[in-house]
Amino acid sequence: MLTLEEKKGTRLYNIAPFMLLLLSDEMQAAPAGVLEGRILSAVNAAVSSVNLTGQPASQSAPTGQPNPAAGASKGIFAKIAGMSTVSKVVAVVLTVCIVGRVAVAVYVAGQQKKAEEAAVQEQIIEQQMQAEATEVETETETETETETETETETELVHGVTAKDVVASPSEHMDFYPEDAEIDTTTLWFALADIDGDGSNEVFLTDQYLVGEETPKRIVNILTEKNGVASDYDGFHLYDNQADFTLYDTGILKTYLWDGWGYTVFWDLNTGDRWNGAKYKPVEGSLDLPADERETHAEIADEDGNIYGGEEGDALYEYLCRGNEIPLVWYEATSENIDSMLSNLSVEE
Repeated sequence: MLTLEEKKGTRLYNIAPFMLLLLSDEMQAAPAGVLEGRILSAVNAAVSSVNLTGQPASQSAPTGQPNPAAGASKGIFAKIAGMSTVSKVVAVVLTVCIVGRVAVAVYVAGQQKKAEEAAVQEQIIEQQMQAEATEVETETETETETETETETETELVHGVTAKDVVASPSEHMDFYPEDAEIDTTTLWFALADIDGDGSNEVFLTDQYLVGEETPKRIVNILTEKNGVASDYDGFHLYDNQADFTLYDTGILKTYLWDGWGYTVFWDLNTGDRWNGAKYKPVEGSLDLPADERETHAEIADEDGNIYGGEEGDALYEYLCRGNEIPLVWYEATSENIDSMLSNLSVEE
């Protein structure tokens, strides 16, 4: 630096920013606990390296002459005061660089500490908010469960049961088709578990044929969940051709021997309906004896699609799949209602 000052005319204050930059990396790498000590040591070393005449301290004064630098160890600023102009410039530049870096380091450390404290505070606030949100969610779930339990209890207390509908049909006509003209004085019922859930559905008829032990029609099918009755199949009437057969697939069939075995199928779970003949003779075979005719089922769905021949046979067989559930009918007397409709659970 002295060479630049003396021989090339470079002013030390022109290179001061570069000195700051060079010192920056070293200051950043210093461990946190020894930063101040290293700075003070650097200042002392820098100032001590220049004597009062502008020569390096390593060059001893002539023999017998006191070394000016030896008496300048009373402090940094005392040494600077006794330096030559060039030495003062060097010392001032070094001092400004180091002190400025100290100020920057102290400021950065303070900002980092504030940032760390802010991060900790933010984490604490976030944890508190999460805890409060969890508490609110738990309270909401508890309130919802309480409301659900209350609603269920209300239904159990005030809901209409299947037993109520059968015992007092005139008070619950909303469970019957409006245009059916139900005779509420001649009700009979049968029990069957259509959907296999372990609870019987209630089949109702108002026209039971005692001599034939079969109803002329079924006017309603009730189900009961949690002690509350509802309509299982919607408002449908099922007219009996001659006999009813119920399958555990939910298919109800009525069959008539006449009319080549006229049959109607209802799917009680979906409301779909099919009808047709079980034994329709093939064209040209009507002149043959009945037992010699070639016949196939011919079934039509509600959209007008007709399935005949082998396709009709396959559909008829498919609709009759499953096991039969016998329908045993009971007159709706008080005794039968109390003994059979108080608990609709399927007996093991």
